[in-house]
Formats: sequence, structure tokens, C-alpha cells
Amino acid sequence: MAARPLFELAWMTGAKHSDGLLPWLDPDSQFQLSRWPSAAALNKSRPLLSLCALMTRRALGRAQLQILSKCDEATFNHFLNACEISGLLVSERRRSAAQPTAVAMESQRFGGLIRGLRTRLGLS
Repeated sequence: MAARPLFELAWMTGAKHSDGLLPWLDPDSQFQLSRWPSAAALNKSRPLLSLCALMTRRALGRAQLQILSKCDEATFNHFLNACEISGLLVSERRRSAAQPTAVAMESQRFGGLIRGLRTRLGLS
């Protein structure tokens, strides 16, 4: 038996669900790759290589990725499903304006810490 990358198994498995995204993936999410998949599974496909390049830079939505990579829907879904199964896909739900961001929450906690220290030291 020859050792093969996990992505190749995910690529074969993902083909069965290429008519849509896997049930737990949110189509309104933004997608990014944590690292490039195995080059052997990509078969030097220009749209797939474009997807990989786009998705390693920043998280993008489905429509943006499909337009920029010029990839058809079935291939695009197959690629996202294979990346998800092999653990390469990072998906983030679009944050609404009503939800506080992690940075804002962190600055609020830090500001509270500073105020508490200033009060205890008698500086305010």
C-alpha cells in the first residue's frame, strides 16, 4: 500500500455531493483555506488553482469566488466539500453590524482592567 494524501480521499468523497454544499456548510459564509491542498488532486486545473490562490489570501463569499476563479458550480461545490472534509476549509459567517466583534470586546475588557487598576491605585 502506498501512502496518499488525505485530500485525495476527500476529493473522491466530495464528488458525491457536488450538486450542493455539505449540509453543515453555510452558503452565506465566507470561505478561506488554511493551506493549499495536494497538487496531485488539483490536476493542474486553472480554475482550481485560481480558487486556491484566492482562498489563501482572504476569506471570500461563494459568488465572489466563483466569478473570480471562473469555476462552474459543480466543480466549485466539489472543491469546497473536499476542502471541508480534509480539514483545509475555514468558513466564517458574515458578521452583522449588531454583533460586537472580538476586537471590540477585547478592548472593552482591557479598558475595564485599566480602570480597575487606576481605581485601586487611587489614580482616578
